Amino acid sequence: MTNNQFKKVTRLEVDRILTHGVFQKCQLSLNFANSQKVIKVKLATIPEDKFKRIYILPQEVEDLKDKLCAFSFKIGTQMYFFKARIRFNQRGFYVEAPNDQTYVLARRKHIRFEAHPKFPIYCSVVVSNDGKAKVSGQLLNISTAGASLRLGEDQTIFKKGNPVHALIKPEQSAGFAVQGTVRYVKQKNGKPAEVGLEFAALDVMQTNKINSICEELSFYIFTR
Repeated sequence: MTNNQFKKVTRLEVDRILTHGVFQKCQLSLNFANSQKVIKVKLATIPEDKFKRIYILPQEVEDLKDKLCAFSFKIGTQMYFFKARIRFNQRGFYVEAPNDQTYVLARRKHIRFEAHPKFPIYCSVVVSNDGKAKVSGQLLNISTAGASLRLGEDQTIFKKGNPVHALIKPEQSAGFAVQGTVRYVKQKNGKPAEVGLEFAALDVMQTNKINSICEELSFYIFTR
C-alpha cells in the first residue's frame, strides 16, 4: 500500500500491539451481494494463544468463516488497519496475527480524507460579513487544515478570502461549527461549484471531531 494516509507497522510494533489484549473502536468490513457492510465488533487476544490470534466477538453477523475482511481498531489515539481471512476454532471466530501487513493512520495535518457515499458529511456555510448569506453542500474531503465542498446552490456569494462560519454535520452524528476562510471557488461547464475552506484556530473539541471523521473515512479508504 502506497497511500500516504497510512504507514506500515513494523513486526516488533505489531507484537507489542497484540499484547494489549482488548482493543477499542473495532470494526470489520465484509462484502455481501456486491455491497460493502461495516460491522462494529469486539477484538481481543489472549495469553493462551501467545497473542498470535485475534478473536472476533460480533453482535449480529452472518457466518464469517473463511471470509476475507478488512479490520480497524484503536489503541489510545492510534488507529490500526489490516486485512485477514477469518477462521474458526473451539473458542470462536479469529484471525491470525497480521505480522507483516498492518498499517497505522498517518496523523498529518495536510492530508485530506475523501468523503465516502456510505459516510456522507453535509456542510452549511455562512459568509461572516453577511449573516443572511447561507448555502449548503456536501463535503468532498476534510482534514484539520481545511475542507472542500460541493455546493447544491448558487455560489456567487463566495469570494477568495471571505471569512466564513461553517456547520459540519456527518449524517450519523451531531454537527459542530468551525470558522475559516474561503481559499478558492471553482465552477466549470455549469457543474455545481466547489469551494475550498481553510479552518482557523480550531479548539480541542473541533480538532477531535474532525479527527474522528477522518478515522471513519480512513476505514473506507483502506477497504477500497
